Amino acid sequence: MKSKFFETNRINEYITQIIGLAGEQCYLIEGNDRALLFDGLCGEGSLKSFVRELTDLPVRMVLSHAHPDHCGAVFEYGECYMHPDDMELLYTDFVSGRQERWKFVAEVPEWAPPVRTKTRLEDITPGCAVKTYPVYDGDMFDLGGVQMEVIGMPGHTRGSIVLLDRAARLVFSGDAINPNTLMALPGAATVEEYKESVLHLKTFQAAFDSLYGGHGPESVPARIVDDALMLIDRILNRTDEAIEEYDILGHRKVWRAASIGSDFLPLYGGFSNIVYHTDTIYGKNQRNRIGAAPAQNNRFKGGSNMEKKIIAVNAGPRKGWNTDTLINEAARGAEDAGATVDYFDLFKLDKYTGCVSCFGCKKEKNKGRCIRRDGLTPVLDAIREADGLIIGSPNYLSNLTASFRALYERLIFQNLTYNMETPCCNVHPIPVLLIMTSNAP
Repeated sequence: MKSKFFETNRINEYITQIIGLAGEQCYLIEGNDRALLFDGLCGEGSLKSFVRELTDLPVRMVLSHAHPDHCGAVFEYGECYMHPDDMELLYTDFVSGRQERWKFVAEVPEWAPPVRTKTRLEDITPGCAVKTYPVYDGDMFDLGGVQMEVIGMPGHTRGSIVLLDRAARLVFSGDAINPNTLMALPGAATVEEYKESVLHLKTFQAAFDSLYGGHGPESVPARIVDDALMLIDRILNRTDEAIEEYDILGHRKVWRAASIGSDFLPLYGGFSNIVYHTDTIYGKNQRNRIGAAPAQNNRFKGGSNMEKKIIAVNAGPRKGWNTDTLINEAARGAEDAGATVDYFDLFKLDKYTGCVSCFGCKKEKNKGRCIRRDGLTPVLDAIREADGLIIGSPNYLSNLTASFRALYERLIFQNLTYNMETPCCNVHPIPVLLIMTSNAP
């Protein structure tokens, strides 16, 4: 099937490869009950509408990682599954910015198929806030007769994952491992960290024969795992070819581990190649690059030995009743998982109001911060630095309480920009648990 923006290749009876204008690829995997869309291209055209032509099943979207050529359709679907370590990256201009994603499509790379459509900026889905669900190594997507297993592979980005289809003996790898693995883009881990990820993938090697990635319509054999480990050791020992070039953004010099032929495959006869920067070869769990994850007990599960800070907010007036009880139970669960919890009771704060539309938060020096100083200030400051928010309210006249509304206005409006390209300036999105109670239907 082909349209102005997309074309398809059928991999088997339930998996369809979809190719965008810049040669970027995603995969529609259909079970008996639901379908999974793995990645979302650059956002050219309407991928959601195109997928609707391919299947009548409800579709879940899953991101391999948060780079501009993979997540365009999340801004159309409005929700997706992704590893939390790429959450910060998703809301950078590099990823959510319309201009950046259009540039990727407009400046078609050499390996892309012939240009079918000359794109305009308005052809690209603008960025927006996205509802995200966390996914970790070991998770399983059951589509009804088809199971896709998640394998964590931090490297190309710290939140990179791949999907394993044991029945078809296939891995869908995004950009995590391929003949041109880029380790010098925003969100990347170090080469030393990447070695751990490839070793982790190797433990699954007997379960798959080939891998389909985010670029290049053909699959590569499972031996690419061994090729990658060989190249990584050469890089770590500084015995690789270290061919100097510029990164795909044209911003700085990087080094390619092995020389390539006209088909972009490495000349040494294998399938893996790695592009890296010399300042990201060594080290583990560094936070010197955007999207870096904290130090982890199990880097593939996303667990952390860095203490998490959770804010719990009661927007109801009653102590010990339903709302307060549920908030405390949720907070206790967070503490049992190793987090620390700070509790705020909105009805016991000093005097405060909702947003007064002073626009002080729109000034560059106050960007993302409400400038009013009152009882809500410590709550807003705490949430800004938190790793998660638990907030509860009773049902008042089929709505939330006025106290909740005041906090909501101040919390949200301080991050709005009135800029279609980057509508939100919050670079630290956090998961939120909203609890609402009612004593009547």
